[in-house]
Parts: sequence; C-alpha cells; structure tokens
Amino acid sequence: MIKDSANLDKDIKQILNGKTSKSNNLFRFREELSVVDGVLLKGSRIVIPDRLRKQTLQLAHEGHQGIVKTKLRLREKVWWPGIDQDAENLVKSCRACQVVGPVPKQEPIMRTQLPDGPWQDLCADLMGPFPTGEYVFVVVDYYSRWQEVAILKSVTTDKIIRSLDMMFSHHGIPISLKTDNGPQFTSREFYNYLSENGVKHNRSTPYWPQANGEVERQNRTLLKAFRTANAENRDWRKEIPKLLLAYRSTPHSTTGKSPAELLFNRKIRTKLPEIDAENRKDDADTRRKDFEMKRKGKNICRPEKEKRENQTLT
Repeated sequence: MIKDSANLDKDIKQILNGKTSKSNNLFRFREELSVVDGVLLKGSRIVIPDRLRKQTLQLAHEGHQGIVKTKLRLREKVWWPGIDQDAENLVKSCRACQVVGPVPKQEPIMRTQLPDGPWQDLCADLMGPFPTGEYVFVVVDYYSRWQEVAILKSVTTDKIIRSLDMMFSHHGIPISLKTDNGPQFTSREFYNYLSENGVKHNRSTPYWPQANGEVERQNRTLLKAFRTANAENRDWRKEIPKLLLAYRSTPHSTTGKSPAELLFNRKIRTKLPEIDAENRKDDADTRRKDFEMKRKGKNICRPEKEKRENQTLT
C-alpha cells in the first residue's frame, strides 16, 4: 500500500526516481533520506505518502492518548513534513477527547529508585464498579511501566489470585507487589499466596492511597478510555485491548522507551507502518540448533516409517 501510494505522491516519487528540486517539500531533508526496498525512509522512519497520512494519524490515536503520546507513537515509526502539527490538530479535533476532557490529576508520592530490571517490583489496584457492574484489576511493572489488566465480575481474593496466576505465567513471579489496604489484599488467603510464591507484599499508606503512585497514573488512563468509549457508544471492554496496545507500544515520558521494549527488549508490532528490519536479531546459533534438532528428529522417524511401509507391503 505504501509503495503504491508513494508513486502517487509527487514529492516522494521524485526522490525515488533520483531527482530533487528546491520546490520539492522534502528537499531540505534530502541528506536524511534513504531508500530501502523501494520505500523512502527518514532515518529509520517511513516517509508516509500524502494520501495515507490521515489514516496513519487515526491509527496513532487509537486508544485516545493525548497529544504528547500520540506524537511519540508516530515518531517511533513514521514521518512527513509537519507531522507534529498534524498530530496536535487531530487530537484537538477528536470529538471523544473533547467530550471526555482531561481526567483530574492527583499528586502521588514519586518512586525514587528504578528497580534493577523488568517485572521485579509491581504495584496493583482495583477500579470500579463500573456501570456495567464489573471491576478492573490493574497491575503495573515499576521498571517498564508495562500494564496488565483483568476485567472481573467480583473482587474476591480468589479472583485476584487467579488473575495474578495468569499474569505470572506470562512474565514470571516478581520480587515484590505493592497494593492498598483493601480487604482482598489484607486477607490471610492473599498473604499465604504471596508467601508461597516468595513475593514480598508492600502496602501503601492507609491515609494516602495515592502513595501507590504509578498505578494511580495508569488508572487515569483507563478511566479516560472508559469515558471515551461511553462518549462514542462503544463497549468499553472491547476498547481496553486497543488502549493497552497503544500504551504498551508508546515511549514513556520518563524512560524514553516503550513498556514493551523495556519488558521484552524488542518493539511490538502495531497497525502503524514500520520497516521489517527493526526487530531482526542475530540468531544464527538458535537457527542452527533448531535445524539440527529437526534433522535429527527426521532421521529418527525415518527407520520407523520404513518399517511400517515394509510391513504393509508384506
């Protein structure tokens, strides 16, 4: 799609054909441009043809993140002249964002030290009940800011434990978990669960629940998603995955990298155009071992197959 549209963009087509002129809108960026497999790049970012820019902006704004985060998402993968202003205009004109408005901020206690690595120290909180009668259980990794979410019909300790079990099966067991003093988190059952898994339980200040600052910030993001879904008459539960993909793939203002990149050491693929080379790894050793194991398996199976064929002929 990008290659086809590029041939309809006079500025990009001119560059691809090896021609430049001062009237070309890309002329002043010519030293930063290159062509890879017929696609024009500025650095490692794809130069988006004019006819695809509106669609690209809409994709970047999925999840209804604000101006800064929408710009950050775009800057990761795509570019065109005036992209920042176009992103700002889009967010300002977004009807759902206008209806919802900014979610009120609280001043949390800031965490002073970053953990040594991802998924070591976590924080958790509950939101709800929502008008649908459901709750949202949120777990945030302090290091990567990766967010896990579970939608629950009830908030018993058993439901919380089941949700954590699933999250831990994906990412491993953390060193510590910080929560507020809700009854689900202060029960003997929850205490035993964390003890059996070797997880230290930290509790936020009873008189200042905002001390669990990182998860409070994530709650504001989820609350905005709920409100925008309501404003657009959409099911908020179906909007959560879109928000999570947008959030997880957007560079964080504090770390400068996306939660996915810090947790997995790679960027995750989204609907935004990108060059295939970004996540390619030097995995020759892995490929060699995979080939050897498959070859051995094939050789082991061959005598058995020949034996069955001979028996059939007999």
